[in-house]
Amino acid sequence: MRYQKPVTNNLGHGEAIPAKRRYEPIYMHIFHVGQKWVLPDPTFGIFYGEVVEISDKGRSGTVIITDDEGNLLDSFSGSAAVFQASGDWQLAE
Repeated sequence: MRYQKPVTNNLGHGEAIPAKRRYEPIYMHIFHVGQKWVLPDPTFGIFYGEVVEISDKGRSGTVIITDDEGNLLDSFSGSAAVFQASGDWQLAE
């Protein structure tokens, strides 16, 4: 996951931004049909997601979620940002 550069400006009241809030994840907000995702889970193994349908110019879509044996487990329909925020999903390379 990529991270933004440190934020150096002040909050509205002249207080510096706390160090733990200086880096925030950047989420990809666009899906593409055929895009593949991976979610490693220490307890249940690896989950795979594949975008099978998009809408709203790729900002939303449907992702089919399978296990490492290809068994269909679930599907997700919604925005790309919400999908990424729902776990530690990473683009497969």
